[in-house]
This record gives sequence, C-alpha cells and structure tokens, in this order.
Amino acid sequence: MGRSSVAYYSLDIHARSGKNITESYSVHDIENGYGVLAYFKSFLSFVEASVNTKRTIKDEHRQRIYVVKEINSWGCVVAATILCGTYGDEIKLINMATGEDRDVDPEEAAGRECSLVLACPKGSKVAEFAVEYRDSDNCTPVAVVFLKQLRALFNNLQAPLKPILEPQTWLDNSELEQFSIPVQTVPCKVQLSGMDGSEDDDEGNGEADANLRLVLTPKEGKVFSKIFKNLLFKLKLKQSATLSLPDIVDQEFNIADTPIQATVSEKKRRKSFLIGNEKAPSIRRILTDFGQEYLSARKFTDEAADDMLKHYEEDVKLKSGWDSGPQTYKDLPFSPEWSEDLLHIRKKSK
Repeated sequence: MGRSSVAYYSLDIHARSGKNITESYSVHDIENGYGVLAYFKSFLSFVEASVNTKRTIKDEHRQRIYVVKEINSWGCVVAATILCGTYGDEIKLINMATGEDRDVDPEEAAGRECSLVLACPKGSKVAEFAVEYRDSDNCTPVAVVFLKQLRALFNNLQAPLKPILEPQTWLDNSELEQFSIPVQTVPCKVQLSGMDGSEDDDEGNGEADANLRLVLTPKEGKVFSKIFKNLLFKLKLKQSATLSLPDIVDQEFNIADTPIQATVSEKKRRKSFLIGNEKAPSIRRILTDFGQEYLSARKFTDEAADDMLKHYEEDVKLKSGWDSGPQTYKDLPFSPEWSEDLLHIRKKSK
C-alpha cells in the first residue's frame, strides 16, 4: 500500500537519415511486418525470471536491479510486472518472481512491484510507454535497456524515448504545495545515536553523510496562495540569507544562485521541478495515495489506456476495447539474438 503514479513516454521508431541508408523502420514494422509489441514481448520473455533463468537488468547509476515477474498482453498492449530492488538482492528478487518465497510480507519484501505497459494502437505513428511509480521506484530502465538492445539488433535504427509533457494550462491551474532549498551541496557529517535514541548506546552510534534540504510548507497543510506562487515563479530573488541548524551546518548561501524545487498539484496530478524549468513538466498522475492498495497490472493497464486514449485521439480513432481482449499483433516466430552484455545501464564516465 502507498502512493503510486503513472508517467508516459512516446516512442518513435525510424531509420537514421543518410544517403546510403536503405532501411525503413516503424513501430508497426521493424522487420517483416513484426512491430515493436512483438519485439518487446520477446525481450521480456528473454529476461523473465524462472528457475533456469537468472537474468536481471541493472542500473549502475541508481544501484537498482530489475526482474521481470510476469508478462501479459491484451489487444494492442503488452504489460509487464517488474520487481525493483537494490544491488545485492538478485537472488531474493528472483525467488520472489518465481514464487520460491511464497510467504513474503509485501512491506518487508526485498523488491517492490511496478507495472510497465507498451501500447501501439493500429494506425498510430508512435508507440507509448506507461510507467508506474511506487514512491520513487519505477521500471523505466527496463524500457531503456530494451531499446538499447533493439538498436544493437538493427543497423541505423533510431528509437527516441521522450516524456509526454503537461500542457501549460496545467501549471497555470495548479496549486503550490511546498518548495525546498538545498542547504548544503556537499554531504556533511551527521552524528547518529543508538537505535533506542540514547546517546550512551555505543552500538549503532556513528557518523553518516547527509544532503540537507530546507522544505517550506504552508501552515496546517494548506497550499500557498496563487499570488505567492506567481511571485515565487516570476520574481528574481537577489538577496542572501543565513540558515543555522545547530550542530549540523551554519552556512550562508545566495538564493539567486541556489536551485529552488517546487511541488505543485492539480486534482490527482502532482509534480516537482526546479523553478525556472517549470514550463514543461512531464505528466505524472497520482493513482493511489498513502494507505490505499496498489493497482493490479490489469487495473493499471485500464487506467493508463484511458489516459493514452487522450494522447492518441488526435491521430488515430481507437475502437472500443483496443486495450483488452486477445492480442491483435503477431508474436515473433523466432528469438532475436538478445545480448547478455547489454542488460546494464552503466554510469557515465566523467
């Protein structure tokens, strides 16, 4: 149970431009009439956890591991249930995915389930990913690795993945919930006391690095006024201030040179971004709130399909049930040469 939301990414597949390039690619025909849905389903099957398959997708930058637990297909969509965990939990995640650990408390589990849906309605020029966020966990890296593998399979194939952005009117109608300012840009040492809170308990005492942030919220949990939001977004603050936190930091910083992060909301949507870069926040619609049950893969697909219908309706007329019923595309009759070596998102070298 907890807060979850959904974000959307458009996927365009085409050939690289150039004089000597003869290939032609699209979301519906990558090769011999087999489109992106068939290739995505094949890739998920390649990395799906089983007793004999121990493959995981790794994001070295975030130190996260992803395991494919289940694959479903309805109509023009492919839905995957992904387990997301930390480095070192490969075996636990695989055991959870294969059902070896049957009595795991979801609140104490090594991994958190997230859904990932790829939709490609007939007649559309682009496909679309719907990514479920459960708090900060999400399975976007699975989509990124899939597209990396696809580009490795086909010469001159391009597959840009772009977040679908909110319209400007959304920001104009939103309410400012809070804003935050980083107090210190480099980690500072914080003294930790024992687990029982006593300073005399040597076990558990020690120092830890912490990035400090000042979070400002209105009184009684209400939102800031529209006037305050407009002033905050439009005025250039050019005064310095000193913030003192006893025993932790006493630092003077210049607000004009300090990134300020704002959190705004409108109905079920909620977004955080740096002030100055607020013109095009990506869509993030809240699905469940704290204390509510997370959506099942089928329910998540239903919710995502309703939103996707709005994104697609200008380009293609979708018939009722496009996201349900038996799949409407052909599965690959062969297994592409998916690579074990391309299952990582590596840190960028400096």
